[in-house]
Amino acid sequence: MSSSSSSVARRAKRLVPRVPWLWTAAKGAQAFRSPTSGLVSSGYARSLLEQRPCDKDGRPVPWMSYPMIHLMTERLRPDMILFEYGSGASTRWFVDRVHSVHAVENDAAWHAQVIADVAGTGAVVSLETEERRYVGAIAEPGLTFDVVIADGWRRSECCRTAIRYLSPGGVIVLDDSERPKFAGAFVHLHRAGFRHLTMTGVKPAGWAESSTTVFYRDGNCWGL
Repeated sequence: MSSSSSSVARRAKRLVPRVPWLWTAAKGAQAFRSPTSGLVSSGYARSLLEQRPCDKDGRPVPWMSYPMIHLMTERLRPDMILFEYGSGASTRWFVDRVHSVHAVENDAAWHAQVIADVAGTGAVVSLETEERRYVGAIAEPGLTFDVVIADGWRRSECCRTAIRYLSPGGVIVLDDSERPKFAGAFVHLHRAGFRHLTMTGVKPAGWAESSTTVFYRDGNCWGL
């Protein structure tokens, strides 16, 4: 480093403590670069940069609150069968963690993208553009499910319908559960004997807080 450059660097170091916002900006930039930062290790920094839900290595993750992603990482098991209302990055993430994934999607263009993303994984992703049939698509595989994800159309109705297709220890996960329009799901599932646990935080590629809620009963497969 030249003497002039060294002099500039020394002056900059003396200036930072006198201008608080410079210090804040410098620390913020460090948080998005350092490998030891949680923003980097969680993949949040990369997801913001690429504007898609992904981990630090670019692999897809669910577009749900990070606390719920952590809970699912801990509680999903290779013997579980999962149904997903709505598909996407989460579908690809789930197939690496459970026995089988069945999903329904209402957008034809997005369905084609998801099918390409999960090719060869064994995941079954159907297309249904009629709302009533979309809600009832959970019946088509003829299975009971350990986990049902409601993250698409008519989520409150999907939650109510899912009860009939749960395994004895099955759980239901409702994404964006803070939205007032999903309040009916809480009322109906509580009446059906479910309790709930809400996980709130930011989502990958986002800034605002969002909530994801898991509904469960005694003896559930997640040990809640």
